[in-house]
Order: sequence, then structure tokens, then C-alpha cells
Amino acid sequence: MKTAKRHLIIVGFGPVAGYKYSRSIRAAMDRGDLDSYSIVDLQSQKETVLERVQGLPAQPKDIYFIPDPSNTVGSWADTSDFDAICKSIGVNYDGLKVLVSTEPKAHEAYLKYCVNNDIDSLVTKPIILPMLDGKFDPSSLLSSMSELVNQAAKGKAKHAVLCLGRYHPVYEQMMRQPIQERMNELGTPITSFHLRTSSAVWNLAEEFQSREDHPYKYGYGMLMHGGYHYVDVLCQFLLMNTSIYPNDEFSLEFTSYAAFPHDQSLRIPEKVNQRLEGYSPERSILAKNAFGETDIVSVFCLRSKTTGQVLTLGSLSLEQTTPGMRSWAPFPVVPYNINGRLHCTDVEVQLSTVFSMNCRVVKIPVDDKAGPTDLRGKNFARVIARSNALLMGTNEFYSENTIERPYGNSFSYSAETAVFDEWLAGIPTKSDLASHMTTTAVLQKLAESVHKSGQPMTLDFPFKRVESPAEAAIPCVPGISHIPTSVK
Repeated sequence: MKTAKRHLIIVGFGPVAGYKYSRSIRAAMDRGDLDSYSIVDLQSQKETVLERVQGLPAQPKDIYFIPDPSNTVGSWADTSDFDAICKSIGVNYDGLKVLVSTEPKAHEAYLKYCVNNDIDSLVTKPIILPMLDGKFDPSSLLSSMSELVNQAAKGKAKHAVLCLGRYHPVYEQMMRQPIQERMNELGTPITSFHLRTSSAVWNLAEEFQSREDHPYKYGYGMLMHGGYHYVDVLCQFLLMNTSIYPNDEFSLEFTSYAAFPHDQSLRIPEKVNQRLEGYSPERSILAKNAFGETDIVSVFCLRSKTTGQVLTLGSLSLEQTTPGMRSWAPFPVVPYNINGRLHCTDVEVQLSTVFSMNCRVVKIPVDDKAGPTDLRGKNFARVIARSNALLMGTNEFYSENTIERPYGNSFSYSAETAVFDEWLAGIPTKSDLASHMTTTAVLQKLAESVHKSGQPMTLDFPFKRVESPAEAAIPCVPGISHIPTSVK
């Protein structure tokens, strides 16, 4: 039997690409799921990309450099050069796959191309990032996403999103799945949910203006940088309530507060800035601009639209002004994590008066640090469960589990790798594009609330948690949490 020849095109070969994707590509080629891959990037990135591919476990078949967009103030919508490349490559293969990992404002153009041409696509977060007059415009997030999902449903291609929550060893396997089992057993909804993530992104004033990677200057910040992952985790838990109240409709009410780069001079004392090695006073000058947020905190309520009764109370804190490893200015020449981030996330979930779980996931610098700009870190997590043992008929009021991951195999890395591996293999994934509609709806409202500090906002929450083909294939065994082979 002839083996189908598949070719992967990576659009945007940034610092994460070599670190996160190279091992999966090599494994897919060894399995026979992939014949080869190519890279497409901007002409301005030629020197950087050519240096970046050195030493990868699998070398690209070809590298294409296309002109930088002339329209730098809006979403880049010209895919004519990319179309020519795809047609040139496609004549030699039975099928193409496209990984979209460009600067987020270019995501939508490439996704539309893949959807319209029925080509398998995988996109990094955030899925799309609409722009208007050179600034992030959240008002069209949901409508643009709906168009993509509806069009994709007409074709046969598989479209997925590379996010960390759907296969995360802690959030998904040690928390969400066991909690769903308790909900099914007791008929008890989630009555409170609290998530706080600290990402330790410390930019100096001048860096807010100069950075093209994670650029606040285009009007978006924490939500559309790393925040998407955690909004998705929130939605996956809230949607579990539909298993208890499948015929009810709910509204999500929330109020948000945000901090911005122009708040930083008040929040980070100059004495702290001056401790950075190589710091200079001119780096404290921040030009007036509509920058994206650095931190956002929201409180919310999930309420029945029929009775007005409150089902779930909670909070979501996405913060960057938190302790990290940075002790230098300017940024060091390192391939990834130039801010020296120290990650810490706390999640707490309550099931009424009978059961509760909380976790802390933290990144810790390796013990054998080579110097202050050695940014390697290992992951550690602790998960605690509290239950009314007498009512539940169990022996434990309190239990605790810990898990540690070494550098190079972090929780987020293995979770995203699981999505990537299944997509490369043509296997249905729990992170298909359509399953991110609820996350997109909540994300849009949160993004709109960023500049409406303290103002209540409401979102109809009629979305259902649709069991994906990947989940439908998992046998339901009471007390046993499924761990996909690719995540073990």
C-alpha cells in the first residue's frame, strides 16, 4: 500500500518554534506521519531564522522568505506569496499541513487561507487578533471566529488550536477529569472557581515601545499574550456545569480592573528599576500611547437566566507585575524567555458543600544555574483535595499529591505537544477550532472590559461543552483519569 506523503509548512519560525516543535516534527517523520517540512518567514527575519535552524533534529526541506508587509498598522491580509509557495510545494505531496505561528495579527489571514483551501491548520494562541487603525479591535473577535468555524465545517480539513489547557497534566488530568467524575456521581455543580496566574513579565518603559514580540504598543497585552490559555481553562470548567443543568441557560456577569504600562511608574519604584544591571534613566521614559494591559483582574457570577439564581461565583487574575528572574537591562541575548519569567498559577474549584480541589503550578529555576541569565526552569505542582468524607462515603477529608517536571519537559510543553502530535498524526484532538467558540466569546467580553474599569458586563452563556471525537473515544471508568499516551 502506498503511504501518503504529507508536508508541513511552518509560517513564522520564532524562538519558540525550534524549542517546542522540532522534536515532534522529527518523531512524526520517524512514524511516517510526515514526509518533510518547510519554513516560511519574513525577509527581515532571514538571518535570524537561518541561525535558528542550525542543530535542529530535523532540517527543513526548504526555507522561503517573503516580503515584509507594507501595511504595518492593520491585520496583514495579503497571502498571495504564501499561495504561490503552497501551490509550488503541493504538487509534490498528497497533502499539506500548515502551522501558523506568526505574530498574532497575521493569524487570521493564514487561517482563512487554510480554511478556504481545505488545508489542515494548527494555530498558536491567540487564534485571531483583529486590528483597526493599527490597534487591537476586540469587537469583531467572535464574529470573525464564527465565520472561520462555519466555513471550516464545510470542508474535510482538520483545524486545531495549540493551547496548554486541554491536555495539561495538572489542570486537565489531576483536576478537571476527577472533578467531572465527582459531579457525575453527586449531581453537584461547580459553585466557585478561582484562577490566578503570575507570569513575571517585567518590561521597562522603552521596551513597551520597541518590542515587536509581545508588542503592547498595538493595544493588546496580557489577555492576548499568555492570558488566552487561562481564559480557556476557565471556560472548560464552567462548561462542566452543563452536565448538571443541560437544559438551562445562564449568563456570565463580570467586572474587571486592569493596570497598564502608564501605571508602572507608580507600581514599580525607581529604586527597584535601578537594581537592574545595565539600567539607564532614559529607559524610564514612556511615550504617551494606547498600550495594552499588563495585568487584569475580574470577578464573575454565572447566573440562571430563568430564575436569576446564582450558580457559580469566581475570579480570574491574569497578572504580569509579579516576581521573576530578571536582574538585567537591556535584555540578554538568549533564544527564549528574555524577561526571565517565573511562572506561578493557582486554581481553586468548589463543588458545593461536598468537595474541593486546588492546585499550585510553579516554575523554579534549575539548581545548577550557570549565571543570572540562565533561564532554565523546572516545574513543580501540588494538588490538594478536601471532601466531606462522611457524606461522600470516603476515608479522606484531605489528600495531597505532588508532581515535578525537569527542564525541557514542562507541563505546558507536554500539553501543547499532545495537541501537536495528534494533529500531525491526523488524529481528532480535544483542541479543535470549533471547540474554542466559548473561549472566544468570553475573551472578547474580557478584552472589551479592559478599558471599562469597574463597569459590569454580561455575556449570554448558552454554549454547551461539546464532547470532541478525541474524548468520545476515551472509555469512562469510574475513578480512573485517562492520560493520553503522548502526555505521559
